[in-house]
Amino acid sequence: MTIGNVVLTTNNTGVDQGFLLKYDNTGAIKWGKTTVGPNYEYVMDIKAYNDKLYTAGYYNTSMFLGDTTLRSSSSSQGYVARYSADGVCEHADNLGSTNAYATRVSVDNNGKCILFGQFSNPYTFGNNTYISTGKDLFLLKYPMK
Repeated sequence: MTIGNVVLTTNNTGVDQGFLLKYDNTGAIKWGKTTVGPNYEYVMDIKAYNDKLYTAGYYNTSMFLGDTTLRSSSSSQGYVARYSADGVCEHADNLGSTNAYATRVSVDNNGKCILFGQFSNPYTFGNNTYISTGKDLFLLKYPMK
């Protein structure tokens, strides 16, 4: 797919993929990135803070963000990622166990992500396991490395 002067490529066809575009203040595209993997990858929310770009979403099986590879042991896996002003993925991480969808991201004054989403039974983050009778919501403060 070509948008302006940026060509976005992927390694699969017919499956949903996410992409990011950065525009300058004149409306020209500075760079573009795709979320690449063998199945679906969704970028659900994006926030800019201190020349960084934070994204949150979910994927299935695996996802490649530049030189970073995320893997899921099961179905849907939530993730959070941070990009530099030049579009380099500086950090990406899974959000706990599988069965989670990150749908919103915000950033506090210390650069920590605040994530909102949903999970289904069971969901483990850190040393805590949460049980759901269907789908429940989470609000998580996530310290980026």
